[in-house]
Amino acid sequence: PMSLYTGIDMVISLANEAMIKVWGKDHSVIGKKLKDAVPELRGQPFLGLLKKVFTTGITYETDEMKADLVVDGTLQEFWLNFSYKPILNADGTVYAILNTAIDITRQVEAKRQLKETEERRRFAIESGELGTWDLDIGTGMLKCDKRCQDLYGLSTGELVSHGDSLKHIHGDDRNAVENAIKNSLLQGQLGGKYDAEFRTVSKDGKNVRWIRSKGQAYFDER
Repeated sequence: PMSLYTGIDMVISLANEAMIKVWGKDHSVIGKKLKDAVPELRGQPFLGLLKKVFTTGITYETDEMKADLVVDGTLQEFWLNFSYKPILNADGTVYAILNTAIDITRQVEAKRQLKETEERRRFAIESGELGTWDLDIGTGMLKCDKRCQDLYGLSTGELVSHGDSLKHIHGDDRNAVENAIKNSLLQGQLGGKYDAEFRTVSKDGKNVRWIRSKGQAYFDER
């Protein structure tokens, strides 16, 4: 999307098809003041920002700004990356502003949905008193949340390797757990799925817990 506004009144001198589509308008906007052609911009930051660029001669650029625009007769929310660049005449004064933009509404909505999904996942984990862990195959380090540390009998904030974590598993269950993890890392064997029941033992040997642990291994293209 690209358009050119002339004069302090921001008359639309030109606008390409992409910008007209963003506005939800037609070619009749050409030659009109921006505030009249796209009246829903009133009360939003854009007209004030344009005036500031015109009077100061300083380019304005921003990422992820929300714009409410009437498209197909309905006021809709859009997100844009855009810039207002002053255009100077021969004596160095601003006579127009070039507006370029990128519609990033889909990306912003995808990030929002991802955040909501993560919040729901976290709520489900916390309300179910589940522990979570993440094994980095490259380093062999195991990252556990607090609940997982409790279940394994680890100290809060303690960083352990995969090998060290196995020491907290009951001796009679250790080999079965280790084999279950190894099998999950063989792509094509179990689809990367890990599922095991075992006992964990606290450092002092006094507390024994039965654990049901499930996981999923992820593979890259190699």
